[in-house]
Amino acid sequence: SGLRLMEVSDRQHRIMTVFDPHDPLSMLEDHPHWSLRAEVIPPAQVDALPMSTGVRNEKRLAVLGLRQEVPQGMPFKPFSRKESGFNRKWTTQVVHFNILQSGKIRMHGTPFIAHLTQNDTTHSLRKRLAEDHRQAREIRDVWGFYVIHSWDQYVKLEEDEKVVAQLQNLSTVELEACIGMEHADNQKGSTRTGGGGNKGITING
Repeated sequence: SGLRLMEVSDRQHRIMTVFDPHDPLSMLEDHPHWSLRAEVIPPAQVDALPMSTGVRNEKRLAVLGLRQEVPQGMPFKPFSRKESGFNRKWTTQVVHFNILQSGKIRMHGTPFIAHLTQNDTTHSLRKRLAEDHRQAREIRDVWGFYVIHSWDQYVKLEEDEKVVAQLQNLSTVELEACIGMEHADNQKGSTRTGGGGNKGITING
């Protein structure tokens, strides 16, 4: 399968960068609140194209065959060139979050990468994630599923709604949307960092 290396923000609880295997070591930034995470790529994701994992814009655009001269603020349509066929798979970032009284969101927990297909609905994605994670009952029956673009821009997904369509609608050149699972933070203190330094590399798999 191979490995992938990513930068994860310990404060924002979001994957910031997924590195290409050929990236030079100089691209690894020494950030006090980011961690490096290496993990085995699941077989189902080996042939999937990156979509919402925080891959740097120039690489993402190159993968999709799009020109880089895109005006800032123009909606980015990541499926405009390679959406033919329901069997195409993409990788998308999944985060945990809760909605504050102000209406803005607060992320928590450990973000991860999942795959989806062009015809995945919220129900089919929910079912697949429940099979792969230990909190299966909560994912299957309790947690709300959203598409998130920013702290105050998010859309709740209906069970029969096509996930790809909403990811496409909310993604922009500057920031791609991701999947959010809405629930209370039940691990306060263990999923957030204080003011400490870099924790080094975490190996998953």
